[in-house]
Amino acid sequence: FTWGSTAFTTAGVSDPKVTYSPNQIGYKTWSMASASASHVVALDSNGQMYAWGYNTFGQIGDGTTVAKSLPTLIGGESWTWVSAGFANSAAIRSDGKLFTWGRNSSGLLGDGTTVDKFSPVQIGTSNWTMVEMGLFMAAAIRSDGILFGWGGAGLVGDNTNIAKSSPTQIAGAVANNSWSTITCGRTTTLGITNGELYAWGNGATLGLNSTVSRLSPVQVGSFTDWWDVKIYQYTAHGLRTNGALYSWGQGTSGELGDNTMVAKSSPVQIGADGDWWTTGYKTTLGGGNSHASAIKADGTLWH
Repeated sequence: FTWGSTAFTTAGVSDPKVTYSPNQIGYKTWSMASASASHVVALDSNGQMYAWGYNTFGQIGDGTTVAKSLPTLIGGESWTWVSAGFANSAAIRSDGKLFTWGRNSSGLLGDGTTVDKFSPVQIGTSNWTMVEMGLFMAAAIRSDGILFGWGGAGLVGDNTNIAKSSPTQIAGAVANNSWSTITCGRTTTLGITNGELYAWGNGATLGLNSTVSRLSPVQVGSFTDWWDVKIYQYTAHGLRTNGALYSWGQGTSGELGDNTMVAKSSPVQIGADGDWWTTGYKTTLGGGNSHASAIKADGTLWH
């Protein structure tokens, strides 16, 4: 289901309009979807990949630059993970291989070039378990649990201020093989390793009570039981294993969920412990430029 503005045809409906309630997309059973401001990439229950929305830079992946208002099948292979960036996309095939396509400014596709790609291009020969595309950078967890980043200068996490156009291992004491979750926003990357939350890049979404740029991962707070984290352009939300939800970043539209419209530079708890879903697939947090959503422990969706 989708709802909201379809100005970018991201709602997957054939007639652009604003939809105020959920609209079913086709008759398939879906297992995963990733939406950006310009397009959507989704997997059905058979692992087939579909995309729709704007296609100016080839982010749909169908070999064209023609926008699609309805889900369009991309190839005929089976996939396990998808991520939609602002004007690019990434996916992991069922054999663990990583593919990217779309806009390639700052080497965001990770293929060693800065040339846009209109269909999926394989990145190296390694096997991967998770990939996330941000506005100016990207990150992925290899099958051995080691984290890599690439993209804009100072945002990769390799302790340099140099842009990288291919996957580069992150730096510091957390250059380990225990990464479980990553998420990329506008200029910040957040990740979880051994239950600890780390941030690098710049902006209020670092959660470090400072907007000073960090060239390598810095721990956020002292909790050691983080379960999931999700970052958007200006806000971030994290879940601990005890079901406690936290928010930080921009709050001018009430997107932090703390009953204020005030920005927070470090995590603030929303509700009580045990309120929120921490079981199974880590897709219980969602949102966009100025809104957020989460699933409670009872399975209800809150927005």
